[in-house]
Amino acid sequence: MKHFYEHLQDLGGGANKERQACIHAQNVRNLLDQLDSKNDTISCIIEDGGMHMWRKWGKPILEQNKMRPGTVKSYFSSVGKFLKFIINKVADETRDFPSIDEWSLRLANNVLNRLPDWRTSISRTFSHKKWQKVLEVTRRLPPVSTINDLMSTEPAKEAITTLNKNFRRKYNRAFTVYLLSCLKSISEEI
Repeated sequence: MKHFYEHLQDLGGGANKERQACIHAQNVRNLLDQLDSKNDTISCIIEDGGMHMWRKWGKPILEQNKMRPGTVKSYFSSVGKFLKFIINKVADETRDFPSIDEWSLRLANNVLNRLPDWRTSISRTFSHKKWQKVLEVTRRLPPVSTINDLMSTEPAKEAITTLNKNFRRKYNRAFTVYLLSCLKSISEEI
């Protein structure tokens, strides 16, 4: 994993900043540990054309809401970078790099090619959850008539006028205190 981390910071790996390289390496390490903590090979990632990784890790995590779709997509991005790193290192016949059989390399390349489609499918399949959350939040909001009544009160009008006057002014503590007092008096009227 150390070689992968260093590769990500090199030109060939995308010249990522140290923090981003660390995140990608951690994502891959976490995924490998969750799929097969006893084995230190890529077999659990490439097994069944990558579908093992999806069935055992990706799909359950999304269905149980343990991770958001964007996070799973990020993990798959990290896996893609990792597989590309392995394929390139073997192709370049890099010294001190473990040998990988031709069959595993072919599977790794197949999974690498499928990952962009999977990330798109995750977005499409799980985007409804995002909108369900938005709907839940909007259902808890007060009705428009209540907001209109609130906005027609004297303290609200005064706050709006003050905001408009001070919008372009530099932030100051007194202005914040004033706004908070206006909001407090509005909430007391409700």
